[in-house]
Amino acid sequence: MQNISCGSTKREGRDNAKTHLKNYVFEMNYGMQHYTTEDIQQMFQELECIGSLGPENAKMKMIEVHARWRDKSYNWWFKKWYKKYHRKPTLNS
Repeated sequence: MQNISCGSTKREGRDNAKTHLKNYVFEMNYGMQHYTTEDIQQMFQELECIGSLGPENAKMKMIEVHARWRDKSYNWWFKKWYKKYHRKPTLNS
């Protein structure tokens, strides 16, 4: 999740990395048996939002608070999408 959201302290090159990661996921058909292309695009958008909120030049206390929030957000995100189709294949598989 951290890689796909491109949530890192290194901001340079994020757009290029995101493009490559998305292309890889679609080329390998990851998740296509459970989700539509639109669903996967939405997943990327949501993860990008979580990943983009990292505090820059923050003190350690703020980074720790953010890390706890980020982990809870990833957990919520995973449960949301895992339960969406109850893991049954979609019609387009």
